Amino acid sequence: MRIVQKSPLLSTSFVFEAENLICVRKDWHGVQRLEVPYGSIRMEPGSGLEQNAALFACAVALFFWGLVQAAHALLHADPYGPLFLLAAPACLAAHALIRAEVIYLPSDAGEISLLRDGRYDTLMEEINKRRKKQLLEWYGDIDFGNDPEEEIRKFHWLHSEHLISEDQLRRTIAIIRDAETVDGEEYSDPTPPHQ
Repeated sequence: MRIVQKSPLLSTSFVFEAENLICVRKDWHGVQRLEVPYGSIRMEPGSGLEQNAALFACAVALFFWGLVQAAHALLHADPYGPLFLLAAPACLAAHALIRAEVIYLPSDAGEISLLRDGRYDTLMEEINKRRKKQLLEWYGDIDFGNDPEEEIRKFHWLHSEHLISEDQLRRTIAIIRDAETVDGEEYSDPTPPHQ
């Protein structure tokens, strides 16, 4: 599955592979490519507005160039010289109007940028669905070889990430506690806590 988001400032494309999300971001800085497993994406979004800094720098340069042209026009009685002063406000207006609201998702490989547009909800749902599936594959089974308290902490974490329900958490903790009381025998639960 592939989803592309575009704005006047940047474009991002997302390719959903079986195990990894590939995110390619293109903006005036260049191209950034991230390939990250779904399970390493943290659903702690940050947001910000992105604007083209080149337009602001251009406005500053045009302002000073306009001042020089206006001074030259006053010295030489040129009635059109002050018109150059209008270019800087036009650039500043473009800088203020051309912007994009970007949502950032942190991951182990870097930040993933999503534009706040009509496809944002679809992207977040797909990332969250695949993240949940992968985290449950990685951590959803009880490892009876581990320390029982570590396993209980792991399942509390899965619950805090909204990957398992309160009922599944209680059932899993009961299974771990019951397995603790069985001396030397490995316990196997026929119903793992996956949702």
